Amino acid sequence: MLLRLLLLSPMILALLHGLTIGLMRMNVLWIDVLAFSLPFHGAVMVNAFLGTLIGLERAVAIKRWWTWLAPVVSAIAYIILLANGNLMLAGVGWVISGIALMVVNFHAWKQLPSQATLLMKLGAVAWVIGNATLVINNSVTEAVPWWIAFLLLTVIGERLDLNKVRPFRAYVPKLLSFLIWVYIGTLLLTFLASVSGIIAQGLIIVLIALWLLRYDMARLLIRQKGLSQFIGFTLLIGYVWLVLFGILLTLKPFVYVPPDTLWHTFFLGFVFSMIFAHGPVVFPAIIGRNFSFSRLLYFPVVIFQFGLLLRFVGALFSITTLWHVGAVLSAVAIVGFLLTVMKLTKHKK
Repeated sequence: MLLRLLLLSPMILALLHGLTIGLMRMNVLWIDVLAFSLPFHGAVMVNAFLGTLIGLERAVAIKRWWTWLAPVVSAIAYIILLANGNLMLAGVGWVISGIALMVVNFHAWKQLPSQATLLMKLGAVAWVIGNATLVINNSVTEAVPWWIAFLLLTVIGERLDLNKVRPFRAYVPKLLSFLIWVYIGTLLLTFLASVSGIIAQGLIIVLIALWLLRYDMARLLIRQKGLSQFIGFTLLIGYVWLVLFGILLTLKPFVYVPPDTLWHTFFLGFVFSMIFAHGPVVFPAIIGRNFSFSRLLYFPVVIFQFGLLLRFVGALFSITTLWHVGAVLSAVAIVGFLLTVMKLTKHKK
């Protein structure tokens, strides 16, 4: 339990750090002591926060001492980044963390072979490739598609794991498998023919999102009450953002799409909607406490989505004030959601 709490500290610090330098990059605020880390915004959010979070969640779920290597090394890599500002050295740490997560997910797949565990294993592979690309080519831009694959495959794997009680017709999981392997193929195609690869990648992401909208349990959960309804609500919103991301990615070679809009449609719109959905389950499990649901949870989620819409409208139409206000609202809502979940997680098991 002590190790879990110790890992939560750098993970939450990474979240606050990432949000802050994100606002600094938009000239919303300025903090001199954090100026060195402005180029590290993506790496901090994806690796230091999300990578550590996913590694921690897997370690808690599997309950083997060696599974803690992935989140521990990820947290150490972030501390190294803070200490000396060396992104390449931290990147090596995240490669090692990714390899450790690959071993964890391979163990899970070996114990219970399934489509869900296979996707989580492939997600960890994508994380390793992304950070290896970061280290070898010294390029965040080239790492981004692999970071997206890491998060997308991991989320789909976790959703399938939770959906296993729902019966599917035989062709449904086969359809998803086909879409996933084509998606992986588009990642490789991007290296050979970037324009064709981007278009194909965008189209297949739209199809994957539509599959999730149609077959995920979210459509059933939203008809229920309490926490189940909240989870269904946030999942469906996230899948809509994923559809939008796929559309924007497909259009990118033909029309100008502001980078802030394109990437944050996925990393904020989709990924944080998934965090909102799973947070009330994962956070209490990590710290070993029960969760008492309250409809107050909807408040930061609605504020976040509203802020994100303002941010994207502001970026698309070059309305700086709207862009800034939307970004601040979304950042404040994320912190508000975290504080609300912590407040509602208060009864020891």
